[in-house]
Amino acid sequence: MMAMMSSLAALSADAMLPALAEIGGDLGMLRQLEQLIVSVALFGHGRRARSFGPVSDGVGGAQAKAICRVHPIYAGIADVAGGDVVCGDVLAGRLLRGIGIAGPRNVSMA
Repeated sequence: MMAMMSSLAALSADAMLPALAEIGGDLGMLRQLEQLIVSVALFGHGRRARSFGPVSDGVGGAQAKAICRVHPIYAGIADVAGGDVVCGDVLAGRLLRGIGIAGPRNVSMA
């Protein structure tokens, strides 16, 4: 389970890269905008990564650390699901997915 949560960021980018040119062609994007799809997801992940670890450590008492780490994981998974719903606007959806992926990945590392 922890390996799966740690690999979400890589899977998110790698699963889409082979189809990136086709996505850009279908949406009528320039090559630079196609590359922006990946950059926006990584930007969202980087901006939110710094907050999920301290939040998971700071919530709750010392006895309930494992239980309290679940809430940031659920919040991240909810953000990923929200990014899937918003993917009509590709950049906003990828940004939200990047933000969401930071939760499970960083909590598993903490």
